Amino acid sequence: MGQQHSKSGNENSDKNNNSNNQNLKVENTSTLSLGKQSTTECSSLGERSNATLLKFKRKLKRIEHYSLHQVFDELKTEYPDHFECIEAKKFLEHLNLPPSVEQGGILLFKSFSYLGSYPNCSSAVPLTFDAFLTAFVLLTGKMDDEDSPDSLFEDMFFESLASIHSSTKTLSIQQDDDEEHQPNEIQQTNDDNSDDDGGGGGNTRKSKGLSLADLGVSFDDLDFTQDISKNTDQEDNDDSDSAMMLCHDVINLFTLILYIVELEKQEQEEENVNNIKCLEQMARTVVNSIQPTKDSQISQPQFFAWKRRNAPYLFKTIQCFIYGKFALSGQSSVTTVSDIILPEDSVSLPDTSDILTIPYCAMLCWFLPDVARRVKQWPRLYSANEDGFAMNRFERNVFRYPGPTLLMIQAEEIKDHKTVVFGVYISEPWKQSSKFYWGSNECFVFELWPTFQVYRASGRNNQYVYYHDDFGMAFGGTSKSSIPPKKTFQQEHGLDVRSQFLLMLDNTLQQGVYAQERYPPLPTFENPTQTSFHTKFETINIEVFGLGSEKARRVQEREWDFEKKEALRRAGLQFRQADGNQVDRELLRMAGIIDDDNRQER
Repeated sequence: MGQQHSKSGNENSDKNNNSNNQNLKVENTSTLSLGKQSTTECSSLGERSNATLLKFKRKLKRIEHYSLHQVFDELKTEYPDHFECIEAKKFLEHLNLPPSVEQGGILLFKSFSYLGSYPNCSSAVPLTFDAFLTAFVLLTGKMDDEDSPDSLFEDMFFESLASIHSSTKTLSIQQDDDEEHQPNEIQQTNDDNSDDDGGGGGNTRKSKGLSLADLGVSFDDLDFTQDISKNTDQEDNDDSDSAMMLCHDVINLFTLILYIVELEKQEQEEENVNNIKCLEQMARTVVNSIQPTKDSQISQPQFFAWKRRNAPYLFKTIQCFIYGKFALSGQSSVTTVSDIILPEDSVSLPDTSDILTIPYCAMLCWFLPDVARRVKQWPRLYSANEDGFAMNRFERNVFRYPGPTLLMIQAEEIKDHKTVVFGVYISEPWKQSSKFYWGSNECFVFELWPTFQVYRASGRNNQYVYYHDDFGMAFGGTSKSSIPPKKTFQQEHGLDVRSQFLLMLDNTLQQGVYAQERYPPLPTFENPTQTSFHTKFETINIEVFGLGSEKARRVQEREWDFEKKEALRRAGLQFRQADGNQVDRELLRMAGIIDDDNRQER
């Protein structure tokens, strides 16, 4: 894919500048070689109005503009006629990525080259300083309106990486008067795959002579294309005019995102090939959850429908990586990857965990709400392996925490012996009741492995959380009745009841069920894939993390201390202070609180 575009770019360069052909090749990488191209293509940058360019420059702070200029001067290639641009090889060297994730860097170069011609965006262009600055402003989201739900960055980023570009722009992008719009872009592209660069947009297909559109013949009311989307969330949208991105490119992009977080947190100096293979496998799992088409492509509407539900903050890492590499790299104090990631943009991590790895935390930060992502270190409140598989131990560690919590479950499927990792985001403090459900529509269930899926509240009922000692805990009811299960529910029905809850654990915390019907009667959480599954599992470990502010943990500890003292007071114990500020141990021994024989407190 990248090689095809590289060949095409070199052919254009041969026609217009044969003397510089050798400078356009990128050694040992299958990448774009845009270099100095045709006079017509380069002049398209000059046609951009000064007002448009000035609007972009005003989005930059003075130090940012200075840093971009400094980076450009370091990376630029200067030609005999004083034409200056950044070539792919220098761009990739600046990113300093290992070979196993360099394909992700190539995608970034494609995006820069394509967006450098904004607002035309008809093809990839050489990265002159103006094109470099324009692409940087777009890719860091500086042109996005904070009050608008639509993101110019996201739409343009996908379009820049697409293997098949949309035939009509839905954004406010100015089109050249002589640009042709074909009624069936996908069909046209399939007829000329040899010129497809796989995402760079360097080959603009222009019709020869008069097209049917020029003659006033329209096929808008007919549908010659298949429904390329398998995603049932879309309301019969026709993706025939949508940009299409190759699954292979999406996997490379997701692998790069996970690698950046891993590098930021661990500061690895040498490439860990095995670890990167694991990241690639996780990225592949995520892409499979998008349900690509049979020809391994993902349409723009399909991708963003998935992103809105499962990963609304997916591109935060890419944006801050681009910003740090080009707007901060010129500062002498910046020496490591962690230096170029601003603290507010860094991925949140637990203080300790046996379940959550760094890539899992990166994936969590794709969809957790702001209140959780603002807390950069999550205290672990409970660990089943350390604190015990028991409801009373769970309550002792988790209850009285005043903020939202994250419940993580690592389990093994009883039938296939596969490891599964899923969890629940709970927006309210934990409580126990046999009479009612609790929680809010901010709660959701998610699975991280072996598939990636987030189950959001449907708004159809309020069966978010149920917790009771005699039953266990359950999340996401699916029945029409809002009456909680009886204490004898498990004895009467067992854990094999299909779709009673999306996720449940028995009161031993050692077994549970993860199940969903394709069309449940009245689900608390929506089933976006409309698939049916029923998984019985045995828990390997359970962990709960506090996602509230730093004060939340201290509030919980004060509540525990108060309950201890209140329990002792109600037991009739008088804490008499003796010399040396010692508690009267005789009364405590009589109450059975202290056992001097075993030298331990009960």
